[in-house]
Amino acid sequence: MLPVFLGYVLSFLYLAIYWNNHHHLLHTVKHVSGAILWANLHLLFWLSLFPFATAWIGENHVAPTPTAIYGVILLMAAVAWYILQSAIIAKHGHDSLLAAAIGPD
Repeated sequence: MLPVFLGYVLSFLYLAIYWNNHHHLLHTVKHVSGAILWANLHLLFWLSLFPFATAWIGENHVAPTPTAIYGVILLMAAVAWYILQSAIIAKHGHDSLLAAAIGPD
């Protein structure tokens, strides 16, 4: 059971980091556009798959396919985060608070 529990803890930590960073990210937004809303939902979709992938790995004792899918989900969440940042910067400009915080592209 220890590997299953540690997998759960790891997934929780990933979600906690995204949750906290998302909170700070949205504080840089002055106006929300449709693109920002869709980018945010895109991120939410990939984050919602974390419990599924975590359970699949736990049930299959870290088999290659569930582990690879978990990695793809982590990668796609990171891509979705980048898309959300890009949508916010597109709405607020390259001299916005977010653009200044993350530095040049």
